[in-house]
Amino acid sequence: VLAGGKGYWAKMSTAHTRTIGGGVRNAITVPVSIGWNMIGSLSASIDTSAAHVSTTPPGLRASNWFKYKPAPAAGYDVATDIVPGYAYWVKSSGAGSLTLSLTGPPSSAEPADGQDGKGIADLHSVTITDARGSAQTLYFGTDREHAIPVQMYELPPPPPEGVLDARFANGGMVETLSGDAVRAEFPILLKGAVYPLTITWNVQDAGGNYELADAAGIMVPQRLT
Repeated sequence: VLAGGKGYWAKMSTAHTRTIGGGVRNAITVPVSIGWNMIGSLSASIDTSAAHVSTTPPGLRASNWFKYKPAPAAGYDVATDIVPGYAYWVKSSGAGSLTLSLTGPPSSAEPADGQDGKGIADLHSVTITDARGSAQTLYFGTDREHAIPVQMYELPPPPPEGVLDARFANGGMVETLSGDAVRAEFPILLKGAVYPLTITWNVQDAGGNYELADAAGIMVPQRLT
């Protein structure tokens, strides 16, 4: 039984479209526990704003919403919309419930991406692509003022075996150099990748020096874009 409001992993032998029947759902309340929860969707798309998503008690959401992109793209990405037929990860700071509604009243304000308009789009990025074409993009850079809430970009639990997962050692998709620090190392953890890998960078400015090395400290050839 596929229960309404819950999300599921499914392994398929080939790429195909699967039809799932059921009744119309314009609103649903789902129990959540502390930590990561996989949530289903409604019968129509909603955005993840407080106008459509609320928690009881208020303020339980402790992460962004995340989706796992369909193959061959794969990899986790931040979701701003909840689309029918898909499941999403969200982290809760405690036990309670989460309500999705097409027309629900606004709840308490949700955490923003960053203060003063700064977000991960302002950071550098590195994209890791394996031989299947599965890819994960990670973000890094300087954030002296702690404007970007790094904890909101902690990634959900790794996907099932055999599927690409790339994340920083802090468990997330964002690492920043903050305060007075002038140098930092951001180890990247890989799981389920099919080699060889292609690694590309997007560096927003010419300031600073950036190096990529393997676990033994040997410099890795790289392409800067």
